[in-house]
Amino acid sequence: MGWIIGLIIGALIFAVIGNLLWEKANRLDPASEKNKFKFFVQNQLGAIISVLAFLPLVVLIFTNKNLSGKQKGIVGSIAVAAVAIAGLTGTDFDPPSKEQYAEQTRQVEILNNGVNSVYWTKSGKSYHLYQDCSYINTVRTKEIFEGKVAQARELKKITDLCDRCQNMAKKAKALEVSTE
Repeated sequence: MGWIIGLIIGALIFAVIGNLLWEKANRLDPASEKNKFKFFVQNQLGAIISVLAFLPLVVLIFTNKNLSGKQKGIVGSIAVAAVAIAGLTGTDFDPPSKEQYAEQTRQVEILNNGVNSVYWTKSGKSYHLYQDCSYINTVRTKEIFEGKVAQARELKKITDLCDRCQNMAKKAKALEVSTE
């Protein structure tokens, strides 16, 4: 019974690692929302494969005649827990799309005079249009990173534009238009 539990835990470790890598791959190259089925499958493939991988094992455990009822309960519970953990780590609750990424880049370029350049910090949750934004330019800030919207997404999973920077850029655009 110990080796079965060991195999389940080993398979779970590999499933979780695979799920995390799959999620990272989807963040780097997301699916398009135009084809809803493909979008769903690509973003939830980690959960689908995890369930398909563990399901035969669970069935085998509960139908095995060589295991006692108590053993089936223990090993079966561990296998069901592994299915749940693998399924949850493989589920993307907020999947990105190519359209979403294109819109974020377009928004930054509009607000930033055609330039796709943003700033972010190691612990921040948003990317910024201005390096001197008071949300990132604080005493606690050790390092401010600069790059494109895609880099902020890839390196930090940041998909949110700072509200303060957005408002400052809109005001600057309005002032620019009014002085012309």
